[in-house]
Amino acid sequence: MTPNYNGSPTPTSTAIPRVVTGQYCAKAHMSRPQRARLAAALAAGTAVLTPMTIKQAAAVTGVPVLDVTEIRRRGKRGNGHANGHANGHANGHAETLAEHIRRASPAERLEAGREVGLDVVWDTMIAPVIVQERAAAELIVVAAEKQAPAAADRSTAA
Repeated sequence: MTPNYNGSPTPTSTAIPRVVTGQYCAKAHMSRPQRARLAAALAAGTAVLTPMTIKQAAAVTGVPVLDVTEIRRRGKRGNGHANGHANGHANGHAETLAEHIRRASPAERLEAGREVGLDVVWDTMIAPVIVQERAAAELIVVAAEKQAPAAADRSTAA
């Protein structure tokens, strides 16, 4: 069993949470009951808000938006490496996590999975991709269903 870290709720089901972006929450014209249902889903863990807007992150953590903005700006300039480059190379190429995983040996991947925790790998890397792919597939099906009646109407009119 993997240990629970502070702030990581124990999963109560294997259902994949609905992924909602912060921008969607900020821009969508939802009624008060719709917003309440979304808030309840977020609190229950059946929906995940990612990525948040700066304003949302500041509100959740109780700090001014200006503080978050200043820290983000500093983070882009100073990344903690002696030469000022994220990966220690002056060529401006910062290695992404995907590139690092591709470069890792199977033994390194296995150790990383054990150290990070299978639940974290699943919940943060695999499940969100599945949710996004399912949503994209559903949009394609809905679009095809909308086009099918229109095509049938044209053929009966001819």
